[in-house]
Amino acid sequence: MSGLAKVPTSVLTYVTDCARRLQQNPGDPDGLFARALIFAALGRPTQARESVQLLARVAPRHPAVLQVRIHGSLDLDALEGVSDTVLRYVNACAQRLDRNPKDADALFTRAAILATLGQHEDALRSLETLAKVAPQYPAVWRLKARLYKELGDLKTAELCVRAAERFEAEQEGKEPPSRPREKVSAEDAAKVRRLILDEGE
Repeated sequence: MSGLAKVPTSVLTYVTDCARRLQQNPGDPDGLFARALIFAALGRPTQARESVQLLARVAPRHPAVLQVRIHGSLDLDALEGVSDTVLRYVNACAQRLDRNPKDADALFTRAAILATLGQHEDALRSLETLAKVAPQYPAVWRLKARLYKELGDLKTAELCVRAAERFEAEQEGKEPPSRPREKVSAEDAAKVRRLILDEGE
């Protein structure tokens, strides 16, 4: 089972739709509104406010813009017509992390949401914490590999793929896939140790 299976489909669909809208049109009011709500639900008021400021430029009379002008922040309960279930789940995830910063499922959910929104560095920070807390957590290494690849760090991406293969093989009771032996630099060996053995950066 992959880690993504633990994040409800409705959450991933909502976040993915938001990201798609903003990728197609960075000024899309519905996309900016959804992004603001997601960040507010994640407990990231600064990023929520930034999204509302962008929303104010394209839709100055939007209810979220008016609410922030009057109250200074988004009140998720006061905004109707929002995907309540999704935002409540995302907010519950943030609250779980407030109570227990090592909650593996909540860390992965936050990382998946942030990655989908293009917040790769923030997502990687959550995944680094998750890798230290639960290195065999499903999909953590695959998502890390994807993010490092998107950031252009192909070497670290490959190391994460190897870690994923190793943990997946262990979980299935198989030997990890063999790869041609390559000369590994001391720097790469140290990076692998930090990634897999939880020695920190």
